[in-house]
This record gives sequence, structure tokens and C-alpha cells, in this order.
Amino acid sequence: MARISVIMPVYNCEAYVSEAIESILGQKYKDFEFIILDDCSGDNSVKIIESYRDNRIVLHPNEEKSYLSKTRNLGMLLAKGEFMAFMDSDDIALPNRFEKQIEYMEHHKECSVVGSFVKSFTSSDKTSNRTIWNFPVSDEEIKVRFLYANSILNPTAFLRTSVIRDCKILNDENLETCEDYDFWVNLIPYADYHNISEPLLLYRINPQGMTQNSKSNYASLLRRQEIIKKIHGKALENFGFLLTKSQLNLYNSVIGEGDWPRPDMDTFMSFKELINFLIEQYNGKLISPSAFKSGMEKMILNISRRLGFIQNEG
Repeated sequence: MARISVIMPVYNCEAYVSEAIESILGQKYKDFEFIILDDCSGDNSVKIIESYRDNRIVLHPNEEKSYLSKTRNLGMLLAKGEFMAFMDSDDIALPNRFEKQIEYMEHHKECSVVGSFVKSFTSSDKTSNRTIWNFPVSDEEIKVRFLYANSILNPTAFLRTSVIRDCKILNDENLETCEDYDFWVNLIPYADYHNISEPLLLYRINPQGMTQNSKSNYASLLRRQEIIKKIHGKALENFGFLLTKSQLNLYNSVIGEGDWPRPDMDTFMSFKELINFLIEQYNGKLISPSAFKSGMEKMILNISRRLGFIQNEG
């Protein structure tokens, strides 16, 4: 039995799927099964996948079109390995990705999920202007950041299968977007997280991707906002906070993505008061009080800079 189950959903990705497949087949660590789930593609994606004669590839075509969350869940249920590795069909895993992640898991038995930094690139420019995306590294930093943003980039995720089987948590199949953020937040009470502080994946900035589409279409943007609001509420509950409706509205009015309405200074000051109240009330349920305080203060500082209420240093 293969030690790693690689799970990669595919939908109409004929332009990029070969690069994704070859980046997995070219891994230095070879002991894996490669579960590719096609979600009723209408292009040549399946033909391209079938052209690879590698017995580690297991192609599973969906019988009907579904959300990405449901397709990924099927892959997780089919997985037989000790570990699961998530992959997206338009990204490129660097050759040492699995080698680095399985080595980390072997030396950190407490770790349930390990991701990594990435280098982003555009489809039209693969060699220059690559930006390294950094993420929090430690479990405490990652968990506190989940209160306002995703901290594990899905195509870098490497999980212990036993943790998923024991807690019986899968992706919410009713979500059309942000299902990954929701999944990681639901897993907070059961998992220990880490990110390896080096890029192990080339992450494609694809205008046709699902996340980009949900941000560019106004109706989709509104649905995305509502989903993120609910995720924030669940993250706060995991930390022991049950906010009132007005408090949660205040919280989400400031922590949104760039396209959300910009809060004024009075709203931001009320938000700071709320955060200071949460810091005072935090009971140390998931992480240390000092890590919670530090993470929330860092959030306030970053939001202050984003909104232009304080100037960036340097």
C-alpha cells in the first residue's frame, strides 16, 4: 500500500493539467498513489490524464457535475495512504515537496497538517516576477490567524489520514467557494498545524480559477462574503467566543477582503475595542494567552496599515 494518497480534482484544465501531473510524478519521494478526480470536464482533460501510463495514477470520473468540495471529499474517502497530499490541477509541486513534508511529519509526531510557503506566478510568465507567499509557521500562529484569514494554502496541504478518519470532518459540500478555509477552521480543535518556511509549490494566479471568478463576479462576491462571515463566526466559537449578532457584524465589517466596503475610523476604533475585549476574555482554550494576544495585535496592526490609518514603516 502506498504511503501517500495524492488527491487532485480536475475540471476543464487541459491547458495546465499536464504540468501538475508531471510535477507529482517527478517527486523525489516515489511511494504514493495519485487519485485524480475529473468533475465532468468538457475539454480534453480526461484524454490528457489517460495518456500517462503510470500505475500510480487512479482516475476517477464523477458521474455528475458537483462542487469542488464534494469532489475532494470523494478523494479523501478513497485515500488508502498513511498521509494525504492535496494538489490543484493548475499548480506545480516542486520536486522535493513530498520528501520535505514526510520528513517533517516523521520528526514531529504531534503535527496533523503541514503546508508550506509558495511562489506565485502567472500563466503568461512562469520564470520571472515570482513572489514568495509567506504564511504563519507554528501551530499557535496558524490557529490565531484562522480568526481572520486562511493560513494553510490547500495545494500545499499534507495531512495524517488517521486524524481525518478519527474526527470524521470533511469539506462542506454545500459551499461553492472557501470550502478549504472552512475545512481548516472546522479541524482546529482536532489538529496541530505547521507550515514549512520555504516554497514547495508554484502557485498559479489563474484568472479562470474558481477563487478568482468568485471575486470578479459581483453576485459570487456577495455569496463569498457571507460564507467568510460564517467561517469567522465558527473560528471564534472554536476559541470559546460566542459573539452577538452586532459584534459579529462589527468584526466582519473590518476584517474583510479588499473588495469589501472600507470602514471609517469610528468603526475601526470600535473594532479595536472589541478585539481588546476578546484578548481580556480569552481563556487559553486552544493556544496560550500570550500567543492569542500577539496574534490579535498583529492583526490590528496589519489592518491599520491596509486601511491607511497608519503608515507603513520604511
